[in-house]
Amino acid sequence: MERRALFVASALLVGLFASAAVARSISDVFATRAQVVSARAVNDAIRAELEASRAETSFAASPSYLRFAARGLGYGQGKEQPFALRAGAPPAPVIVPLGGLDDQDPDGDVLEGIVELLFGS
Repeated sequence: MERRALFVASALLVGLFASAAVARSISDVFATRAQVVSARAVNDAIRAELEASRAETSFAASPSYLRFAARGLGYGQGKEQPFALRAGAPPAPVIVPLGGLDDQDPDGDVLEGIVELLFGS
């Protein structure tokens, strides 16, 4: 009877260690799956950023954007003249937020002020 009890006790002990090893393996599998999901999400974000960069690069290399950028740098068509105010032109009036126009002349003509600003007196 003692042999049987010893055999049963040792079988239970081996079974306990085996179940602990299996439980640890299953836990490792779940942790690895979570890492795979996280890595896939990061990879998808990087791919989306790469595609956006490719689209931006193709846009920046397009002829229409290059013409636009060149015009901004002064490389326009032959008869184009860049817009600029004359030297000595009066400064633009200060814009007061929320319509506080107490210090402006209410009888002044707006169109006349714009023409004077653009072309001088």
